[in-house]
Amino acid sequence: MTAPAVPSTHVEKLVDRQFMLVCTSVLMFFLAVGINLPLVAKYVKGPLGQGDDIVGTAAASLSIAAVLIRPVVALVSGRFGSRTLMAVGGAIGVVGFALQVAPALPWFIAARMLAGIGDAAIFVGASTMIVSAAPIARRAEATSYLSVAVFGGLGIGPVFGDALAAGGHYNRSFVAASMCCAGAVVAALMVGPLPVAMDRDGAPANGLKDSRPGWFHRKGVRPGIVLALSMAGYVGWVTFQPLRAIEIGLKGGQVFAIYAACTLTLRLIGAKVPERVGLMRCCGGAITVMSGGLVLCSVATSKLTFVVGTVVLSCGMAFVYPALAAMAVNTVSIAEQAALVPTFTAFFEIGPAIGGYPLGLVARAFGYRTVLLVCAVTTLCGLPALLSFRHSRADSVVETP
Repeated sequence: MTAPAVPSTHVEKLVDRQFMLVCTSVLMFFLAVGINLPLVAKYVKGPLGQGDDIVGTAAASLSIAAVLIRPVVALVSGRFGSRTLMAVGGAIGVVGFALQVAPALPWFIAARMLAGIGDAAIFVGASTMIVSAAPIARRAEATSYLSVAVFGGLGIGPVFGDALAAGGHYNRSFVAASMCCAGAVVAALMVGPLPVAMDRDGAPANGLKDSRPGWFHRKGVRPGIVLALSMAGYVGWVTFQPLRAIEIGLKGGQVFAIYAACTLTLRLIGAKVPERVGLMRCCGGAITVMSGGLVLCSVATSKLTFVVGTVVLSCGMAFVYPALAAMAVNTVSIAEQAALVPTFTAFFEIGPAIGGYPLGLVARAFGYRTVLLVCAVTTLCGLPALLSFRHSRADSVVETP
């Protein structure tokens, strides 16, 4: 059962035991996702004997499933609560990542799609809980801390995945990812009552069982498009960076370690930066920096240039999601956030889902340098989308107490 809402007078304390349990659950799941990131390209091209186009498809399969299942996920959240949704998502991940040990392409893609369903469940559940519980003025900060768990897992996981799969022992990585998901389930089941923001009428708007959230909100689309373009560029780098790194003379795991260290440091020490700098300004600057980092990785002919490009990319990636998430939730009332959050976070997967196969075709035809250049252009396309959101947002910002 979903625990009762804590009165709004307790909302000002942002990080407590419950908050940390939610973040821990998310960290464990996305650690599993991260463990697989550097392996997809190598596993599909190696043991499975496929080309770069299939690499893109296999990489995108997790995101495709996550996108398609979002409407169902939102309904489940409204019926059974976000905490239950997180636990179920973690359990699905346990099975999905374990099934990747089957040495056949259809099984591998099907297993990744199953893991994608778990991805959607745990991400929507955690995002809704955290955003609903945070004080209005600290939403970007709360989202930034949660995103430390998401991108921390995505950043640290590849380091372990690359090490575990050394010598072609991919099954060790797949089993390790499954065990991480089991940890996510345990943490989710330990989550108790979270402090919940209150609506104007004094009703809890927590995105849990009491609020019956919808699965779509139109105001999540514009910021979502910006997020999708950024994630398409990032996931293109994640997928093909290990192969591009080999061309430079680096190991993919080393590059991911550098990326993870930079991103985590910036997210932890810069959680309040988006509000201090201004959400729009912060987001626009982050997108530009990301694109610049991808260009450097594309044109690099030395290890040093590639590493610098990775550092620049991480500096931009650290602030895009927190700023966008805060901008999105600030356009609606507290009661509407339970519908907006699933809409907005769906674009976290839409970008990679749409971009996977086309990027694979580019890699097959023109090579990995061109792929990263295309990723840079795709990311930069988020700027006009951001300006469009800015103009529409001017008349739609909701002032909530």
